[in-house]
Amino acid sequence: MLFGIKNYKKVTGLSFRFFDDNNQHKFEVAGPYGKGLIQNKRGTHVAFAAGTGVFSFIDLVAYLAIRNLRPIGFTASKNSASNVGDNLPDNDFKFVLYVSFPNRKESIALDFC
Repeated sequence: MLFGIKNYKKVTGLSFRFFDDNNQHKFEVAGPYGKGLIQNKRGTHVAFAAGTGVFSFIDLVAYLAIRNLRPIGFTASKNSASNVGDNLPDNDFKFVLYVSFPNRKESIALDFC
């Protein structure tokens, strides 16, 4: 499994442990936990993310983009989000994502916009 991890260089932080010199740590990845990103399939949903916190929303934004391109003739591959199950209402779901980064150079996924 491949992970993208940003080192915040804070000795007490988790990301610091991935980048230490001896790198002898073993980590167990478990999850997902929680109720998921979409609890109500109708209405306007607003999320705020900063820095690497935007990673948790990238797949959702990609799924919604692919889903919205289908009416204009976009054909998704058999492994794309279109086969996950289209259980969102056609016209009654809106997702607004506000992101913040220190500067454009350190931004994540802005090229998707």
